[in-house]
Amino acid sequence: MNSPIKILHLEDNDLDAELVRSQLEKEGFNFQLYRACNKEEFLSRIKESDFNFIISDFSLPDYDGLSALKLVRQTMPEVPFVFISATLGEDRAIQSMRHGATDYVAKDKIEKLGLTLKRIIDEQELKLEKHKAEKASKESMKLYKTLVETQPAGISMTDLQGKVLYTSKKLARMHGYDKPEEMIGINFLDLFCEEDRERALADFKQTHINGGASDLIYKVKRKDGSAFISSRSVSLLKDDNGNPKAIICASTDITGLIKAKEQAEEMNRLKNHFLSNMSHELRTPLISIIGFSELLQEEIENPGQKEMLNHIYEGGQRLNNTLNSILEISKLETSASFENLTRHNLADEITKSVQSLKPMVQRKRLFIKTELNDTFLEANVDSELLGKAFFHLISNAVKFTKTGGIFVTLNQHQVQENHWAVIKVIDTGIGIPKENLEKIFVEFRQSSEGYSRSHEGTGLGLSISKKIIELMKGKIEVESEVGNPPAGKAGGSVFSIWLPAILNEKQIASGIENKLRTTVIEPMTKMERSRHLLLLVEDNPSNRYLMIRMLGDDFQVIEAEDGLTGISLASKKLFDLILMDINLGAGIDGVETMHQVRKIPGYARVPIIAVTAFVMSGDKERFLDEGFDSYLAKPFSRDSLNELVGSFLRRSSRQ
Repeated sequence: MNSPIKILHLEDNDLDAELVRSQLEKEGFNFQLYRACNKEEFLSRIKESDFNFIISDFSLPDYDGLSALKLVRQTMPEVPFVFISATLGEDRAIQSMRHGATDYVAKDKIEKLGLTLKRIIDEQELKLEKHKAEKASKESMKLYKTLVETQPAGISMTDLQGKVLYTSKKLARMHGYDKPEEMIGINFLDLFCEEDRERALADFKQTHINGGASDLIYKVKRKDGSAFISSRSVSLLKDDNGNPKAIICASTDITGLIKAKEQAEEMNRLKNHFLSNMSHELRTPLISIIGFSELLQEEIENPGQKEMLNHIYEGGQRLNNTLNSILEISKLETSASFENLTRHNLADEITKSVQSLKPMVQRKRLFIKTELNDTFLEANVDSELLGKAFFHLISNAVKFTKTGGIFVTLNQHQVQENHWAVIKVIDTGIGIPKENLEKIFVEFRQSSEGYSRSHEGTGLGLSISKKIIELMKGKIEVESEVGNPPAGKAGGSVFSIWLPAILNEKQIASGIENKLRTTVIEPMTKMERSRHLLLLVEDNPSNRYLMIRMLGDDFQVIEAEDGLTGISLASKKLFDLILMDINLGAGIDGVETMHQVRKIPGYARVPIIAVTAFVMSGDKERFLDEGFDSYLAKPFSRDSLNELVGSFLRRSSRQ
């Protein structure tokens, strides 16, 4: 103890009291001694202060040590109580110990007092540490139990033979049991329907080898024999020596999802079948309508007939455009993302689209001009679909513009640390009322609707553009001012396309330079310096917290929330290994970050592992070809993460 030990000494004899004080000083104790000579003083002392020890004579004129002991045990049960007496025989000693005395020392052997108190202090400290550990363990168990029970999935643990050791309440309810205890001891195969048992057993055995698997779909059963569909993720739990210990399983009832998916797929199949038939049935006569009207326009010379043919041709083209828009919106609705996004120069894409659309603009006697200020800007886009988005935006501008024309601009904007390429389509048209700005992006909605609508069309063009831009991880915004230019009031609309910009070398260098000025690595303790130093580059805070907890105390982990921060940290400290997310949000991605880190002296051979949700066929090979040392697919188990990290660190330590 660093602070003085507070000792209360119940003793009526001045000489004996001084003897105790002298012995404690001789033993080198840091103490404060408070004396009580009689019952009244003793009762007063224990009421007014807390003590670390109580030392007592056994016999006093108006009181006795046994009564004092009983009182202390009622009011301060944890405080050590030691008898020091010349009259304490064996019978009394046994009696005092039964009533809770910690120890006793004979007055003629007062030299033993120091050893006795030191032993008691050591025991108290061990007891306190044990109590803290037990409390921490209980709190940890309570936390883990709360985490398990609040998971959306049902959790179970089986031994290596498949016997159920634990189930959460959610899993028990999922399988039709009233209490989790009812499932303890049963074999996990008894939970599977007959047709899936063999596959479940094979997967169970495979878990012993590869450490885990996710999204395993089985037909399982409830206690009453009824069946449901379960999605399961399993992971192998190992002991401190790395030996397999148990298998953890997270289960989710996806019966409703499967049915909904099947219904959606059936509806989608029927819709696609209908659209396919409609496309065929409409396109076939449209070929004749558009084709023959175009041929007749060249052959017929009568002005009146030519005008009628022109109306037929335009009507056919309008119907064809409507059909194409419906098919486009249907196709986009079934796309969650694009896999073929590639790096393109946006100025080139804009120039190409504007050139192809110039005849349409000029037919209405309007102009179209470009102001491409940042001609170096690049983004990951689908060139063909981006062209369609431009087509619909510019067609929309042409439709609602009577005089003047259209401007298309390209600029770069930085919002905090995110770099954006901003393309604007600006017209001098009639504008859009503020109350209609939201609905113009809704399918089959227009700014003017009903019998009195002022412009024709399906109302799909802007919706298609919005879906295309969002699927390319961008956004589209609109500003507008209602006006009537011929009457002298300016109007017009501005549609802004925001796409995540790919930074060039100069911008990356500037970003790294800024980060180097602001990024600080805190000094590490001696214990922290003794561990392997890992850099974790991950933009998701929850994922960073999870991975740090998974890695535990074996590694010292420094975290970075974006690529530029990761590069600046690597520039200031040589890490033993780097865990790199690929999709780091706006800014540079994990691949570019890895390439930049490799340029830093000392990092040519440092292991850099791609930790990513890109798990489609060919993704792993693509990242390894880029220069990553290994690949870890999300989600992953604690064991697979630690095993992969450990294998690289063990390998590097042998080199």
